[in-house]
Amino acid sequence: MREDYRLYTCGRCRALVSVCSRCDRGQVYCGRECSTRARQASLREAGRRHQSTPRGRQLHAARQARYLMRVGAKMTHQCSPETSCAPTLPPAALLRLGTSRCRAAEPETVRCGFCGSPCRPYGRWSFRRRRP
Repeated sequence: MREDYRLYTCGRCRALVSVCSRCDRGQVYCGRECSTRARQASLREAGRRHQSTPRGRQLHAARQARYLMRVGAKMTHQCSPETSCAPTLPPAALLRLGTSRCRAAEPETVRCGFCGSPCRPYGRWSFRRRRP
């Protein structure tokens, strides 16, 4: 049986995602990779905010001093390694990027982005209302 589904855009990569009503738990990310990366970015931001306070700077300096004493190293500046100007994509891949096939004539079955079950042809943008 075809399920009702909700459409949403991923909070990190902005991809359009469909999720059937059975799998819908209020997701805001398209999958585990995006949610993990968003969590890491959130933790980095929280650490940056903490280290910008006087107490955070003091704790960071003390932790860094303990680390340097443990490894027996001096704090020195290092120059950046030389970077090459190699292209990120090989030329064959660049040629394939320009060729796209028109998919307007091909009807596509909408599937849940989590369990893969087929869904009805029309989705909704909002959550389902729960009846009391």
